[in-house]
Amino acid sequence: MSARDRILAAIRAARPAPLPPAEAIAAEAAALLDAPESVRPRPVEAVLAAEFVRKASALGTSFDHLPDRAAIPLAVKRYLDTHGLPPALALQPAPALAALDWTDIDTHDSVAPDQTAALGLALWGIAETGSLVIHSGADAPILLSFLPLHHIVVLEERSLLPHLEDYAARMAGQPQPRNAILITGPSGTTDIEGSYVRGAHGPGFLHVLLLFQLVVLGVAGGVRLAVVHALEGRLLVVLDLVDFLLVAVVVLRLAGVALVLVVFVRHEVSVTCAGHSKARGIPTLFYTLRRFPLGS
Repeated sequence: MSARDRILAAIRAARPAPLPPAEAIAAEAAALLDAPESVRPRPVEAVLAAEFVRKASALGTSFDHLPDRAAIPLAVKRYLDTHGLPPALALQPAPALAALDWTDIDTHDSVAPDQTAALGLALWGIAETGSLVIHSGADAPILLSFLPLHHIVVLEERSLLPHLEDYAARMAGQPQPRNAILITGPSGTTDIEGSYVRGAHGPGFLHVLLLFQLVVLGVAGGVRLAVVHALEGRLLVVLDLVDFLLVAVVVLRLAGVALVLVVFVRHEVSVTCAGHSKARGIPTLFYTLRRFPLGS
């Protein structure tokens, strides 16, 4: 008896006799979907974006959090400089990316076999696994996700899904792409002698530009004050630099409320100049407020 025959014989011996009817098997499968929350893993983070960042970061994915698409070129330039790469990349020929200001970066829409860096768009992100979903198409060449050493991907926070089956539900009844790619971290393998090889089957570096959703608190005298969801334990506040003094006046008016809050929470504030306002061509400040427990 061959090995194949032994395996098949073992399978036949292990299956129940008689086999349950097909209707019973279908009903058992449907029962698993009646209460999906009872079988789905529960997220650690309360905010979907924070859960996605946690899972993807654990797999080697790096992140940059941006307020809008206008900040993408500067973030890409910063990433290339940090890794000592030339200011050039293959750019997905999508209108949303082509419309941006790429003055400081040499872009092209063809992907070379030895491509150093490439930038593309993700349709969805799956928080449960930290995965990116990319579909091929006329403006989304498939090789863009496989050939470059550094794969930079733009993902909008509103495109995050909790679980993998949520992606399947979104695609139900929709035109199917020729290629659907689920990217979970940078490529790597330990097949050879247990030694980790980065970039064995695809990009060795995966960097996500996460565009967060702004929740506008109010506008007064041209001042924009907006807050986004907490990411990695931080609360981001976005202000236009020229409006800083006006905002300071508003903050002073709220000083009484702030004094009460200080009793419960101590904040550490860090400020970095991270971009330029597309509308005014002026710097934008990103305030990062970190909440610490008392006594830390």
